[in-house]
Amino acid sequence: MAIDLFGPELRQRREAAGLSLSQLAAGVPCNKGTLSKIESGKARPGELVARRCDEILVAGGLLAELARADRTRAKMAAPRDQPTPAGGLRHPPEMLLPALEEAIRDLRGMGRRLAAPAVLPMVSAQFELLTELGDVGVLPGYYAEYASWLAQESGQPRQALDWLKETTRLAGLFGDRDLGAYAVVRRAELMLPGDHLGAAELAAGVRRRPGLSFRVLALAAHTEARGRARYGDERACQAALEEAAGFLTAAPETELLGPTSVGDLGAAVRGWCLYDLGRTAESAGLLETALTTVRPDGLRARGLLTARLARAHLRADRLEEARRTASRALGLVARTHSASTYDQLRELSGDLGEWSRHAPARELRAEIATALRGLPLTG
Repeated sequence: MAIDLFGPELRQRREAAGLSLSQLAAGVPCNKGTLSKIESGKARPGELVARRCDEILVAGGLLAELARADRTRAKMAAPRDQPTPAGGLRHPPEMLLPALEEAIRDLRGMGRRLAAPAVLPMVSAQFELLTELGDVGVLPGYYAEYASWLAQESGQPRQALDWLKETTRLAGLFGDRDLGAYAVVRRAELMLPGDHLGAAELAAGVRRRPGLSFRVLALAAHTEARGRARYGDERACQAALEEAAGFLTAAPETELLGPTSVGDLGAAVRGWCLYDLGRTAESAGLLETALTTVRPDGLRARGLLTARLARAHLRADRLEEARRTASRALGLVARTHSASTYDQLRELSGDLGEWSRHAPARELRAEIATALRGLPLTG
């Protein structure tokens, strides 16, 4: 059985803050003995206690989210009835399905607004728990795919690939065409920085597979378009973007595969591609449009698109606008620690080298250098 995550995190933060159990208990307020049991995993906090601990230790919502995740996992691990003669379950019981669905929605919600390195252990723990439960179908594969994205956003591309291998294995085992195809799209995304054309061709191959949902076809076309744009093939990029637009129109909403934070995903990807094609003024307009459709809790997506927008403004010779936009991106990445956003800021810093005679550019470059200090290269 996986260990609760709230207790160890609470103890670590309490000790880092220099507070004794008695001091924290007095601030909550709650019984010192109860708090000790919570830290050791012998008891779980209620919502109010978790929230007060979060506030006192300035955890930015992480402790409250961990407590909620622990409660969800407890529901999932509750005793189940009607075993098969072999001792397992052919399908998850009806009482378990809502908890399973709630868990993955909660985790994806955390990933939108919390740092990926903080969320990845929770997803990994859920994956292990589902493996322990057994006979829950392909669902662990969706956790593995999401874990791959969190690993990527944590600056761990090799770990992301390992999770995608597990995604592919489970998708094949249970015959989930969409999940298996999307795992290939994710591999193509990881290839983009170093092999633009190879990534585009890999994503294009997904679109030739039969029986896929419009959603997966659209995501594959978007990844192909980004690769074509990086390679400088505007005609092929525009063709892929047009196909993606058609697929998105027909695609139903889903919270299990692909980006869920940006309402106008088409504008975001088109704006992203136009930057690489040198059409920076158009790129900036589309990125600004996309940003107006980011959901309120989509801090990571907002930070990433804002950093890209700052680069577009700078390439369009709008230094002051680039500086204001980059300042917003720096504020967001300080909360999300998104590797993708850090990569865009690193590129922006390089772009600013051409403006070294301008004091605002030098100041912004220094701010970015401070934010990037000590981070490994991931691009």
